[in-house]
Amino acid sequence: MAAEFTKLKVLSYRQQLSVFPSVYETMAVEPGSMAPFLFSPLRRDAKLIGAKIKVPMIKLRLEILKDGETFWVGVAVPVGTSDFSRCYIYFYPDTLENDDGYKTFKGWGGLEQNYLEKIGVQMTAAKNMALILPYTTNASRSNDAKHNLFASHGVETLNDIMTAIQMEISHDPIAMAAGQAVKVQPGSLKAIGVASFSSGVNHVNRFVNKVGGSGLIREIIDFDGQHIKPGARPIKQGAPVLSGAVNWWVTQNSHPDVTIMGSVQLSGTATARKQLTKPRGWIHIPPEALRDVPLDRVVGNDAHDKIGRMMFAAMMSISTLP
Repeated sequence: MAAEFTKLKVLSYRQQLSVFPSVYETMAVEPGSMAPFLFSPLRRDAKLIGAKIKVPMIKLRLEILKDGETFWVGVAVPVGTSDFSRCYIYFYPDTLENDDGYKTFKGWGGLEQNYLEKIGVQMTAAKNMALILPYTTNASRSNDAKHNLFASHGVETLNDIMTAIQMEISHDPIAMAAGQAVKVQPGSLKAIGVASFSSGVNHVNRFVNKVGGSGLIREIIDFDGQHIKPGARPIKQGAPVLSGAVNWWVTQNSHPDVTIMGSVQLSGTATARKQLTKPRGWIHIPPEALRDVPLDRVVGNDAHDKIGRMMFAAMMSISTLP
């Protein structure tokens, strides 16, 4: 029988998985090999190196009831995490055609494996920080409270999710046996980073539209969103640029000669398009630099997939979020 829902400030939740730490592994870009790509001009022979990451972590699957609707959130927590005043949120590509099975999570396990586990392992290897992966639907594009988890009471929703994470891993049997169980500190979120892969930048823009005015967002990473042409995939606009947040563009596209376009948060829910001249956070990763990095699945654009799913640990090694 499924557990009962726990009521928090703006949502209720129940957790679907064991909180016993398990060992997960993935192939990723070795962080140390990224150093040449942080300088301009880029050496022609610069190459990224692949490395296997194998670490224990706690994986959570939160079923959330909010505003009368069901939402799902995946969480990866490094073993021993004790600071829940910060977290990273990762959005996968905005390409779903329908929402079949979402209410019961039937058929959504592939996203959990390909994104939560792969990105979560990289976070665990880099920082003691929770990674949150919202399972976003096709309908979430409307960005209203019925379809998008963060559309109403966005900051309170984030704090409730962080409280839920703490409550669940406080039952980790290994930590309990060692007398190191987490002490829950509700509403303690002070800083977050947000990352997206490809057209997932659409999700980031919707998220910033609701939460950007809070001052919580300190870093935004756009993994190869600049490579997607508006006519080919459903990308709407570039990565949002916020006052007080550091922006990174990690892309196979060369540094723009003149400008790129980004969306700039003005106030509340307002955004505007603005030319961004040669951003400092532009990291050019030519496809040939990734040839020696093994990919764990067959996709249409290997370089695109490697940037989006295999460079998170490398970016965490230079992240400005402590």
